[in-house]
Amino acid sequence: MKTYIHKINQYLLEHHPTIWNTKIVWMLGISAAIHLLFFVFGLVALTDPELLHERGAMHIFFDNGTVFFSVMLSILLIVIWLINMFKNNAFKNFYPVSRLKLFIQFVFYFIIIFCATTFYYSYNLGLKVYISNTYEDATVYNEIKASNNAAIFFSHNIEKYTLNKRKYPFILSELYCETRDGFTKTEKPYFEFLDLKYQYYSLYTKERKISETYNENFYNGYVYKRRTDSIETFYYRDTVVDVSQYVKTAIPSYYNYSSTFYSLENDEISGYDSVDYNYESDLNYDYNYDFYYDTDNIDKSKLSNKNVHEILNRNNPKEIKQILTDFLKIADIYEVKYNISSEQWFNLVYHPQDFEIKHLINDEPREDYRLAIKEETELEKFVNEHTSNFYIETDKLHHAFENIEDIKDADIFGESIHVFIWLSFFLAITIFMFRVTGLKSLLFTIITVGVLTIFVSLLTTLFAFASKPSSGDSVGFFIMYFTLILGTIILAIPLFFASNLKKQIVSICLNISLSGFVLYIFLIIGIISLHQENYCRDHFGYDYRYNDCFILMSSIGFYLSYVLLAIGLLFMYFYTGIIKKWKALAEG
Repeated sequence: MKTYIHKINQYLLEHHPTIWNTKIVWMLGISAAIHLLFFVFGLVALTDPELLHERGAMHIFFDNGTVFFSVMLSILLIVIWLINMFKNNAFKNFYPVSRLKLFIQFVFYFIIIFCATTFYYSYNLGLKVYISNTYEDATVYNEIKASNNAAIFFSHNIEKYTLNKRKYPFILSELYCETRDGFTKTEKPYFEFLDLKYQYYSLYTKERKISETYNENFYNGYVYKRRTDSIETFYYRDTVVDVSQYVKTAIPSYYNYSSTFYSLENDEISGYDSVDYNYESDLNYDYNYDFYYDTDNIDKSKLSNKNVHEILNRNNPKEIKQILTDFLKIADIYEVKYNISSEQWFNLVYHPQDFEIKHLINDEPREDYRLAIKEETELEKFVNEHTSNFYIETDKLHHAFENIEDIKDADIFGESIHVFIWLSFFLAITIFMFRVTGLKSLLFTIITVGVLTIFVSLLTTLFAFASKPSSGDSVGFFIMYFTLILGTIILAIPLFFASNLKKQIVSICLNISLSGFVLYIFLIIGIISLHQENYCRDHFGYDYRYNDCFILMSSIGFYLSYVLLAIGLLFMYFYTGIIKKWKALAEG
């Protein structure tokens, strides 16, 4: 093996000295082996279904400590590589090196660092492969469908079974059910359960364009509003509607259930309807978080409630028993804990006359204590009196479905790829600067950048004090333009004044140019975009985003990172000629 490695090294030294010097062959080989190892780690990371019970299983790379192992391995690998590579430096010893070879060296540094720091992606790929193969789409879909049917009988939360949740017949979904204390018109038809009242209203609407100035006084008193890309629709109570032909009682019932246990993201009617309830429509209204955030998709609620009615109206004990049995089998697959049999569950929920809620089931093991913080409402007393000792940890199954879908749909690279790209780019730049200009110049460069940063900060502070308080934009422009001028001077020195200044000073400017050119281009794009934004704001007001207003940075968007990377690589290629000229300068 040793002889084999020596032969390869000798061949590379004689025929491909750049490849030999950078050790890219061995580094890519070692990195590939480690990537394979992390892929295997990802394959076995979620073999225990209980690990899917908590949200964010796709981030297990960070949660189980693998990230620290990955970072330490990357640091060790890069340090060993640098030690071996720094033993030879052709450029430092005036060995003939072409501009292309210098550029290729930098590219090799970039590739090596990127490969040695991205084990995270191999781990996530293994994670995705395991989940995709273990939990097939068709199987999971059927499990979710069965769970949604069983969710009718979960009986965890009494509020899911109150009258205001009923959406079928569909006419009920077009009306507004008033439940706020003190808002009921008792002379009109209403329903009552304990201390709760339910009254149905028809609605009328008002619309406004998003781009219009919002007049709070004009829209006071709305019940809720819906929003599209350009229009806000406000809904107001109109007249009381008698729905007694559709609703017989206000007692909580399985007939009222209109929720969905779990919805796949790619469902045709998945997601949320943009409904915002106006909790400030009356000063007497007691703010209720659950009410305010009740933004379930209306169409989904309607279909869910229709399905509930169809199942209950069939009143088939065998069918209901099978629904409960199938769910408990799914719970066993995902190792979800429960202490109830399908027969016991059936006996708790099956009341065929009206399917009223007579027993509640916990979503976790019950703890027999009650905090006497405040006086209980009638509904709270009802809940405490009707809650059994049975439990099913349904939330954990919901999290499992959520994790499976998230991992399957996850973009392995996503936005994080940009972090690794620029980490690799600037590390490669730093190594390249050290190889080209030496440690002394690199240290002086760091000190110079620190001094210039302090100088710009002090000058900006003085400008801010000297300018008017309202001139926030002018301070921003001052910073950007002053930095641009300073950057332009630094870039120009190696290009036009290298022979007139000391080699050490030129090397500092050279290093700043190498590491800062991408930021220089980003600054120019930022200045242009800021001018465009100010122009749009002056002509269209603060709603300029809703008008056809071109802003450079926004238009480039996600691709800006790749554009800057391409510019940075092109700059490196052409700038290597300047580096060679600097190297040829006499010392002193």
